[in-house]
Amino acid sequence: MTERPGVTASGGAEFERRGARNLATSDAVPSVRSSAGGADRERGRRRDAARGGGRGARGAARARGVSALPALRAPVTVQGIAEHPRVAGRYRVRVAGGLADGAVADGPVAEAVLVLTASGIGDFALRAGRVLDDMVWGRVQREARVVAAQDAALRSLASGRRSERDLLMRGRRREPDATIVAEAVARLRAVGLVDDEAFAAAEAESRLRRGTVATGQVRRELRRRGVAMEVADEAVAAASADLDVDDAARCREAAEKRARQLRGLDAATARRRLTAWLMRRGFAPGVVMPIVRSVLASSRDVAEDDEALLDDDAADE
Repeated sequence: MTERPGVTASGGAEFERRGARNLATSDAVPSVRSSAGGADRERGRRRDAARGGGRGARGAARARGVSALPALRAPVTVQGIAEHPRVAGRYRVRVAGGLADGAVADGPVAEAVLVLTASGIGDFALRAGRVLDDMVWGRVQREARVVAAQDAALRSLASGRRSERDLLMRGRRREPDATIVAEAVARLRAVGLVDDEAFAAAEAESRLRRGTVATGQVRRELRRRGVAMEVADEAVAAASADLDVDDAARCREAAEKRARQLRGLDAATARRRLTAWLMRRGFAPGVVMPIVRSVLASSRDVAEDDEALLDDDAADE
């Protein structure tokens, strides 16, 4: 792919607005390689050690949440900028500089590739041949980490509905700096890709379409995933109204099914277990208690009638 000396910042947020469909195989984490190359195996092993143990170790590091940052020290020179071959809206920035302390390579100069957005390239005025001092290089590296965290969040959104807390927690598995993850998620929120109100509305409707799920259970799940209490309450109330949800009817249906499994227990044990089971499912105590009494009484009456019929049949024989 033809490299370009620089790109403009126009359309820097276009990728975020289009969503995450192009991020299934993003390699947005910076990588490092020696500029000298060479086929010597020993030098290759030492080079892999400097990178964290080779390809397998780099993949393991990503899974543990450790960002693979370029092992370079300023001054760093921009070698070229090219569009990312697989991810729209991303650019690969190739730089070269001195080795950081402790890094090992074939020569005194190494190269690194960072993935940035068009707006990031414009903000730092990156172009081929520009020399970055220590302060700018540090900011560029941080921006690359934010972009990597942002892309990871987009991949999560592409695989299913996520609340803001979901994304923050997942992001910390890959990126140890909480401020970088927070900034990445904030950028997605700013363009409407992270929206807890929309998440809560969609999740509440989806969950309540299941006939035996209680509104309390859905509300509790939304709160667990970081949705504000008032937002969760509004989402559940709206979905309940749209779907005509009747918690009492759902509670009775669930109780009748469960009561059939408790017929062999004494009345007190059956009442205690059924009550606890229904409340764990999110039904309110005021709904549960009268239904438990009614269902267990009916169940016991049916059991007594069944026993009476069996006795009559035995007597006839």
